Amino acid sequence: LGFAGNRGTIAAGSDTGAVAARVSDGTESDPECQDADGQLWTLEEADINALEHPNCGRSFELVYPEELSDAELADIGDK
Repeated sequence: LGFAGNRGTIAAGSDTGAVAARVSDGTESDPECQDADGQLWTLEEADINALEHPNCGRSFELVYPEELSDAELADIGDK
């Protein structure tokens, strides 16, 4: 899906109350993607970093407030 698919996922999340996106870069071998894999990003961070490089396989799982602890919610709010 690439860039357009990821941007669409983030837009849908904004419309449905998601507060964050979990990064999935599990099949990538470059250090930037390996570091990002599994991180919890704000929707703004995910939108800005929809892909790391031209052949990137990054995707996002939308995360909603009820799925997060109070500490995680506070961390997202501090970004």
